[in-house]
Amino acid sequence: MTGGSLTLSGNVTVPTGKTLTIETGKTINLNGYYLKSTGGTITDNGATWNPNIAVKQGGTLKGRYSTIQSAINAASSGQTVYVGARTYTEQVSMKSGVDVFGPETGTATIQYSGGTGVTFNNDSARLSRFTVKGYNAIDIQSSSNAEVDHCTITDSYVGIDVYNCSPKIHHNTIYGNGDEDGGGGVYAGTSSDPRMYADYGQNTIRDNGYGIYCYSSSEPQLGSGNNHGLNNIRNNDTYNLTAHSNCDMIYAENN
Repeated sequence: MTGGSLTLSGNVTVPTGKTLTIETGKTINLNGYYLKSTGGTITDNGATWNPNIAVKQGGTLKGRYSTIQSAINAASSGQTVYVGARTYTEQVSMKSGVDVFGPETGTATIQYSGGTGVTFNNDSARLSRFTVKGYNAIDIQSSSNAEVDHCTITDSYVGIDVYNCSPKIHHNTIYGNGDEDGGGGVYAGTSSDPRMYADYGQNTIRDNGYGIYCYSSSEPQLGSGNNHGLNNIRNNDTYNLTAHSNCDMIYAENN
C-alpha cells in the first residue's frame, strides 16, 4: 500500500504466512473498522492513522483499532495499547495484563460525561499519559496492582474513586473535581490504602471539593520515614485531607 489515502469499508486481517506493508505517506482512515494480524506480519513504515490506536507486543505491531476499548478487548496479556492525541468519547474498561499509554507529545483525552471514564475491576494494568473526565473520572475496584500515572484528571465529580484495594497513584495532576458540596480529587473507601509515596507519589491535588477523602477503614499511604510522599495537596474547597468511619493512622510526611 503506497501513497494517498485509504478508508476502510470492512475489517482487515493478515493471516499466517502473509505480510502487509504500509508505506510512508499513506493515510489510513479506519472508519470504525480494524486492521489486525491473525498470525501474519504488519509492517508500518510511517503511515498516518485516523484514529491512531495501536496494539503492540514489544516493537511488533499486532493491530490498529477505531476505539480504545476495542483495542483493549483485542489485546492479549503482555501486549500494550498505544493511543494518539485526540479526544475519545467512550467508556474504557481496563484488562489485566494490558497497559494503555497515551502519547508522549500532545494530549489524549478520555471523556464520558454519562458515567465513569475509566474502570479497573480486579485488573492488573497501567494507565498513563491521559487526560480523563467523567462523572467519576477513574474507578479502581479490587485492583491493588492497578497503576495510574502521569495523568490529568479533571472536570468530574470524583477524580479517582478507590474501593477495596491499594493501587499505585503517582505523578498525576488532579484538579477541578467536585465542589464545596461534595466530590473531590481522590476518594478511598472500604479498606483501601492507595500507594502515593516515594516513586508512587508526586501527585498535585488542588482546587477540588475534597482533596483526599477517606472512609471505611481506608488509610492512604502518603509518605512516612524515608518514603517521602512529595505530593502537593492544596487549595481544596472543603479539606485537603479528611478521614471518616474507622480510619486509623494516616501518615503524610514530606508532602
